[in-house]
Amino acid sequence: TASVARGFSGYVDGLANNTISDALTEILPIHVKHLSSYPDFFSFGLVIFLSVILSLGVKESSILNSFCTGVTLVVVTYTIIALAIKGDGHNWHLTPEELNSTCQEKGDYGHGGFTPYNFAGVMQGAATCFFGFVGFDCIATA
Repeated sequence: TASVARGFSGYVDGLANNTISDALTEILPIHVKHLSSYPDFFSFGLVIFLSVILSLGVKESSILNSFCTGVTLVVVTYTIIALAIKGDGHNWHLTPEELNSTCQEKGDYGHGGFTPYNFAGVMQGAATCFFGFVGFDCIATA
């Protein structure tokens, strides 16, 4: 649960333009090898919150599980609808020149086409999705 909470905290921080990590790294830096560079209070609070919910009993845990399942269904439905409306099949066949000319920021955007980062990119994306799903399922069924 702690590792999933840490990952979730990173996603929330990313949505906030790394405001949380930047502020905590500046205020409370940790300079210990193999530890985070800052104390992650958001993930700590999430673990405590889930522990309290689990300690209250099966009924409350079941309510949280139903809520999480509902959120998952809404997100999956939204993603499918958004892709059906905004999806462009030409993006699967982009050349590196087209890709670099359309990006406003310079960076490594792969080689274009269906798998711009080759097999390693596919595996990295699959691992991220799998860990996110297993972690979410772990929290929901705990």
